[in-house]
Amino acid sequence: MKYCKGLPAAMLLLAGMAAAAFTPDWSGCRLERNVKSGSVAVRGERLAGMISVKPAEAAELLKTAVEQGHLVIDTRALREKFPKAEVIFRAHGLPFEPSLRLRNMELTLEAGAEPGGVPATLYFEGNQGEAKKHYWKAKQFALSGGGETLAFEQILPEDLNELHLRFDLPGAGIYRIGKAGFAPVREAAADPAANWLTNGGAELGWFNVGVFSGKAGAMADDGRIHDGYGKVYNRAMAAAVDGEVKRSGRNSFRLETAPDADGFFCYNSVPFRTNGPVSFSVWLRADKPKTRVSLGLHLASGIAYGRDVTVGTDWKRYDLSVPQWGAKAPGVYVYGDVVNGYGAIFHQVTPRLVPQPGSTVWADDAAYHLGPARDAACPAITVEGKLNQPKGYSFAGEPVEAEFTITAPGKSEVPVRWELADFRGRRIAAAGPENVRLDAAGRWKCKYTLPLPEEFRGSYNWNFTIGDVKYNFQSGVIDRPGPQLTRLGINYDSRQNAETAIAMLKDFRFGAVRMWSDFRRLPTHGFRDVPYFHRNNFRVMMCVGMLGADVPQFLAPNDWSEWKALLKQAAAGSRGMIDSYEIFNESNIWGGRTRVADPAKHREMTPEANAEAIRAAAEVLREADPAAKVAGPASCHTDIPWTDNVLAKGAADALSIITEHPYRALPELPDYADDLVTLRKLADRRRPGLSLVASEAGERGVALPAGELIGDWERSRAAYNTRMMLIAFAHGVEEFHHFSMDQSACGTGWSMILMGNPATGDLARPAPVMFALRNAADRLEKAVPAGRVRLGSDYRCYIFDRGDRRVAALWKWNGKPVAAALPEQAVGKVAVFDFMGTRLAGGRLGLDEYPVYLETAASADELKNWIGKLDLGAVRQLEAALEVTGSDAFRIRLFNGSNRPVAGTVKVLTGGLVQGKGEAAFPAIPAEESRAVEFRTVAGIAPADRPFEVEVTPEGGSPRKFGFNLKSILVPKLAKAPMIDGNLDDWPQAAPVRLTSAQAVKLAPWTPQEDRIDAGLRFGWDDDFLYLAVEVGKAGVVENPVGPSGLWGGDSLQIAFDPLRNATKELQGYQDDDYEFAAGLWQGRPVVYMHRAAAALYDSVDKQLGVVPAVKSAIRVENGRTVYELAFPRLLVSPFRLQAGSAMRFSVLVNVNNGKGRAGWLELTPGIGQTPKLPGNFIDLILLPETKDR
Repeated sequence: MKYCKGLPAAMLLLAGMAAAAFTPDWSGCRLERNVKSGSVAVRGERLAGMISVKPAEAAELLKTAVEQGHLVIDTRALREKFPKAEVIFRAHGLPFEPSLRLRNMELTLEAGAEPGGVPATLYFEGNQGEAKKHYWKAKQFALSGGGETLAFEQILPEDLNELHLRFDLPGAGIYRIGKAGFAPVREAAADPAANWLTNGGAELGWFNVGVFSGKAGAMADDGRIHDGYGKVYNRAMAAAVDGEVKRSGRNSFRLETAPDADGFFCYNSVPFRTNGPVSFSVWLRADKPKTRVSLGLHLASGIAYGRDVTVGTDWKRYDLSVPQWGAKAPGVYVYGDVVNGYGAIFHQVTPRLVPQPGSTVWADDAAYHLGPARDAACPAITVEGKLNQPKGYSFAGEPVEAEFTITAPGKSEVPVRWELADFRGRRIAAAGPENVRLDAAGRWKCKYTLPLPEEFRGSYNWNFTIGDVKYNFQSGVIDRPGPQLTRLGINYDSRQNAETAIAMLKDFRFGAVRMWSDFRRLPTHGFRDVPYFHRNNFRVMMCVGMLGADVPQFLAPNDWSEWKALLKQAAAGSRGMIDSYEIFNESNIWGGRTRVADPAKHREMTPEANAEAIRAAAEVLREADPAAKVAGPASCHTDIPWTDNVLAKGAADALSIITEHPYRALPELPDYADDLVTLRKLADRRRPGLSLVASEAGERGVALPAGELIGDWERSRAAYNTRMMLIAFAHGVEEFHHFSMDQSACGTGWSMILMGNPATGDLARPAPVMFALRNAADRLEKAVPAGRVRLGSDYRCYIFDRGDRRVAALWKWNGKPVAAALPEQAVGKVAVFDFMGTRLAGGRLGLDEYPVYLETAASADELKNWIGKLDLGAVRQLEAALEVTGSDAFRIRLFNGSNRPVAGTVKVLTGGLVQGKGEAAFPAIPAEESRAVEFRTVAGIAPADRPFEVEVTPEGGSPRKFGFNLKSILVPKLAKAPMIDGNLDDWPQAAPVRLTSAQAVKLAPWTPQEDRIDAGLRFGWDDDFLYLAVEVGKAGVVENPVGPSGLWGGDSLQIAFDPLRNATKELQGYQDDDYEFAAGLWQGRPVVYMHRAAAALYDSVDKQLGVVPAVKSAIRVENGRTVYELAFPRLLVSPFRLQAGSAMRFSVLVNVNNGKGRAGWLELTPGIGQTPKLPGNFIDLILLPETKDR
């Protein structure tokens, strides 16, 4: 291989190339060195590019070549001397043009490295807006030794000016770069002429439309509709199918909105494509001129496109057109984030109409297109259908009948066929086609009876094809309800009718409800519905806000007097009807969001303030409602440190119930079970006997799915909610409150309800998730936990004891489905029920994300034994992780995720790395456990990148390779403690760990000036403190005015520790041993704020979140640089121990604020600045023994 040395700073320029592969064949390129700049251009017929290196003096150690169509860049020698040098490969000249803005684009790059596992980062990079602000999006990769095509998708900003490819090479290895590509992400071609509305002209009666009704939306106590802002309406808009006034066909929708009425009308949900055109058009006429109608494309509450139109007395088409979804459109208003907001998750939007009060409006021939607006075709056949069980469910044994009125003038007969599909979309029955004879007028009424199998339970689709018309019903079957179960709860917002809600909830056996005191600007509105739930035997929890308009959102008052008086008045009015009062909702995420403008009146929400409110509430309730319990702190994401701090501040004596909200990516990741074990231990430590309640959790669905068909999002939601609840019950949680119930929900949201209309009795209907929860309730009843069967990390199996029988809930949450069979001795003794409650014959089990249930009269031990004998197919491969244990030692930790013991060998493939032969055997690792294999290195371990490969071979299995990067922070023991004064003269003179813009995460305000900022990190320890000094190349400190909890928004540090090194690469979020601190200036003084702390379970020591004076700190600004000096006491790094040889994972980032906002940060490793947090990316930190003078 021929190398050309000396390739430093510049940029890779690529011009005029094809969209799919825009780089040349590198084998036809030559390398031209520019002596003056120290750069080498890569040239084909034109300039193809350059590679940049900073600092420039490092470039002499970089080797490059062109070989077999690839650019080859060898960074190994460079990294030995310059471990933090910046090596960047840029590709300008992508075939970017303005028409690609807001398109979902994909960058691809052929790349590989030796050894495998070397890191690299692929960027979209350019500038945007009139100010040409730096734009970038990055994705990290670990390159394989054999090479692969890296791919990165991104929706481009609407104000992007230019774009190029950037490829960072931060590791030590031989990089090989092939062709690059840039093209729109391929999607199935959209037919711009296709109308996505299933019933835009009322020709199918009430099929697949939704109407806000007074039955569901009016308060039960006064029959009126309240908007939460002070407006009250006496009635709801009245909707009808009108056969007299129509623009075409036989029908239109008539919307009558009285002067004192409120309401809206929805069509079915429809897809959108980011950057693609959409149009919603509808023909309207009104009973009087100048009638205002709002046309909307509604995603979720607060997220929509809209347009107000003025309608006259003649039919006219009105359009709401968005040429590029995500961009502004002429004459159209937009609310919220229509591309990435919470309501856009499924790329579904709901067209809707809102007529002005005091009007009658007719709507006909509505259409929605993924393209320009156009008229809709009127179907030749009119079909009006209804079920005799209109509320969306029936009880087992009740007949289910569909009745249709078919009108097809000029036809003598129409073919009809149907099929029945279960929750999973699997066909379980079908009939037809049969020809239905029409009368002389081309009309016929017909009725069909659904032949449901006797054992069938759960939600289903009954789908009809009548001529060319699709007419589907979504419904379900449940058993007649037994007693309500107080363990099964739901969140209920008092903006709807309590009586209709209660009727459905009782049928689905809900026995607990979490209500909300506030409704928008009405602080005690939620108390109005309490009597209804109390009379119907619900256990009532009231989530209390009631801070009033005088307290800015997310702040706490200094004086609780007014709040206590309001709570006392409200509680006295509901005396004896509310079982518990939960103090505040998710106060753990209030901090850092609102500036304290008046410190004399308000303060940031802290655990201490939260505990004060809980104690104050307990004091009030002792007089106003002595039987009621106090609950809290309702932390988001099961925030264990926050909860423990609130308890430690005196709340434990006032609380009876600890509440938490287990929102997470998956119930098993991060593992909800682990959080509950820790929370239970902490609760028992603070006050034995405290109850645990999950007072809010859930996922999103769509309220009016197209064609009434059960969507994949609904299947996923049902699995998510059910598994979360099962894990909770298996760990002693007494109530699980799902989020949520809103009978008037429209669009995408957390409500577990589908929209209704006059054909459903103006009642909302249960979504499929409700049937899954009802089945879980029927299976478990009041069963108590009776253990777990460990089948491997991809599975969960919990055993419950009902007294009369034992029940197992079993599922496979990760990986492909598996078919298994119960052992012979269990067949006939175990009843098997699927996810929805259908009893299955035989002992065959299909294991996937949807839990199945096994019931038996046998003992728990017998049931565990039978399940433990399941043949689950191939053994899951071992996983491996690197742990640095000393200055010249590391270990490979092996995780056995299978359901059986595994032994084998580990071999280090990279030569010259370790002492000895580099291969070791490991004994059998039990199921779902780990073991480590130790190695010693030939040379010491340093912070510089050092990639290597290992091969793990299980006995009887195939070898598997893993790539790692051997580096760590080695912390010397200091002979003398430094003075914490911001002066580093008393620190040992050792080379600091350097951070430059190569380690920067750049946000919108970042400018080229920030590229010059660097930082040097120094470390030390003694028997009492872990020391950190950071010298930042930036003059002056910009403070964040929000307060100490928002230090991260200004110039500051964020420091995080993973003391037990138990975070995997895949883990999202911190665990109960982790810490995160922020250090910066607040009102001119150095402050350290602890956002996260290890649980006291590890050391029986309380750790107060918030400002922590125990961390000594100094910040000094002089000579154009800022020095941060910190000393962490042993208590605030525990369970990590300050002793030689101790190891943990650590990271730090340097926040940069340039006066225009948080511009970005320099980071030692990724993991702190990302959301969610990624502690598995932190670097190992090892304490070295004291060096003796010779």
